[in-house]
Amino acid sequence: MSVERQPLQSHVHFVGVVTDLPPISATRTGLARLRFRVTASLAHDDVDRYRIDLVCFARLAERVAETVHLHDRVVVVGHVERSARERGIEIVCADVGLSVLDQHDSESASPEGAHDD
Repeated sequence: MSVERQPLQSHVHFVGVVTDLPPISATRTGLARLRFRVTASLAHDDVDRYRIDLVCFARLAERVAETVHLHDRVVVVGHVERSARERGIEIVCADVGLSVLDQHDSESASPEGAHDD
């Protein structure tokens, strides 16, 4: 069964908490691949939380596997792709970084009126 990837041309960036981080694997051609999952809210209210499937390839996959741990807060930049796999839609990461804020700090990261002149 071949896996067909189709870009949906939707670029995304968000902050999430790593909830699933299996070991790094490889594609059939030997390219490093890391699939993992984060939980994120897409609004400031933090009420609706979503599980988001992510995939990294090559050096990015290796670096994420070395530096990111379960329950870390991460900043993700990537694009949405549709896959023939059972996951349906996933984010293909262009970059992943550790957030300097923890989950509790994020509530005060952008206080109301901070941008008033």
